[in-house]
Amino acid sequence: MINQLARNIIQTYELETSQSLEDFPETPDYQEIPDHPEAKKVMKKYFSTVIDHFEKHVSDNEQKTHQITSYAHCK
Repeated sequence: MINQLARNIIQTYELETSQSLEDFPETPDYQEIPDHPEAKKVMKKYFSTVIDHFEKHVSDNEQKTHQITSYAHCK
């Protein structure tokens, strides 16, 4: 779920702004991490990075991105 929300935020932002996030960190391959608690920590840290970035950089023009970010922040 975390991975899907992060992907949804990024894709929605790219669609709304017509900009690619080339310098944004790639999604970690959590399925390659054998230790489930460690994989969960890695994904939570990545998700936190996504939320923090978009809370700071989303303007009023990116309403859908803002809605998803607000929803995701509550999760």
